Amino acid sequence: MLRIGHISDIHLGYRSGKLVTEQDINLREQDGYDALNKVIDDMIESKVDCVLCTGDFFHSPSPTIKTIHEGISAVKKLSDNHIPFYCLAGNHDSSDILKEIPSSDVLNIPEIQMYSYTEPYVVVELKDNVLLHLVSHHGYNKQLKTMENVKPIDGKINILCTHGSIYDPNSNTVLHTEAEPREIVIPQDVLNLNWNLILLGHIHERGWVIKNRVFYGGSLFRRGFSDKAGDRGWTEWVINDTDIKPILHNIPQRPQYDILLNCSSLSIQEIEDLIANNLNKINQEEAPIVRLNFINITKINKQQINWKRFNDITKHFLSFGTKYELKEEQQLQKQEHSVSQTLLGSYNNYWQQAKDNYDTTIQPDINHNSEDYLKTSQNKVLNTD
Repeated sequence: MLRIGHISDIHLGYRSGKLVTEQDINLREQDGYDALNKVIDDMIESKVDCVLCTGDFFHSPSPTIKTIHEGISAVKKLSDNHIPFYCLAGNHDSSDILKEIPSSDVLNIPEIQMYSYTEPYVVVELKDNVLLHLVSHHGYNKQLKTMENVKPIDGKINILCTHGSIYDPNSNTVLHTEAEPREIVIPQDVLNLNWNLILLGHIHERGWVIKNRVFYGGSLFRRGFSDKAGDRGWTEWVINDTDIKPILHNIPQRPQYDILLNCSSLSIQEIEDLIANNLNKINQEEAPIVRLNFINITKINKQQINWKRFNDITKHFLSFGTKYELKEEQQLQKQEHSVSQTLLGSYNNYWQQAKDNYDTTIQPDINHNSEDYLKTSQNKVLNTD
């Protein structure tokens, strides 16, 4: 029996928000160090035979010395417990300049069983007849060419390990990660070969894409709201001959709150009170990640929100953002028309009351000019971002 610990998309060194630790380290950066050490300690306790990382160990092709030190120190704990570590390069580890070596190469210390491959294609033989076929990120055209030579070997348990996007037959779309550079779409004909298992990195949601065949390891924590909600952690693969089963191990996550606020028919005061009521429910000591999603809000109300009112609350959040879905243009136009008619009606009422004291022959001209002025002024306000 062979037990493989699978991790992916650690993005070590990723930073977000302005909060820092007592050691002046970005709090989200520290979350990454803590998550990596947590999963490695769990894997050691679970007595896995080896650990596999399917790319994006680092968030940048040029990580800081601090990040490199944290990465090597964490992985070395596996070596201290005689657990080999195998890693391939992802698109974040790699530079756009192909001649430069991926940052994950610093983890390649073979003498202590730390193997981080930057070669295009490497086959590693484990015990019990198991082969890892590792394909690193190395440029779109070159990687597609490399894939032509990636094939399972007869008589072995073959596991394809690489980093990139694939076609999802369930949604009939190619899976993508938002705003990701240098995405590789793994050719379908390679995926269709007779693999016993395909383990991938790049998509940050952990789980099967094709049941019992294609599996994404997922990230260790969410990089904001672009990453879908769901459990994060590592996966233990138990291999008994051709019987392969996953065991999911989860780790704690920093709270993220994506709060929906329906502002339909609300005044600006009511909107601010709604914001306050929702923010006050959040435990500030957790230093959470928070986003307010406004729907059915007008441009005018969006501009009039007094955010200074909430500074004493939001300053305790690791990050705080907003998202807006404005009212439909037809609704806005209807609202504009209603307001204009109301104001114009006030003019008409005024003239009805004042006609005995003023020259009413000029009333039509004044009303016409007033209507044009009101429409022009209001359009300027409503169309200002």
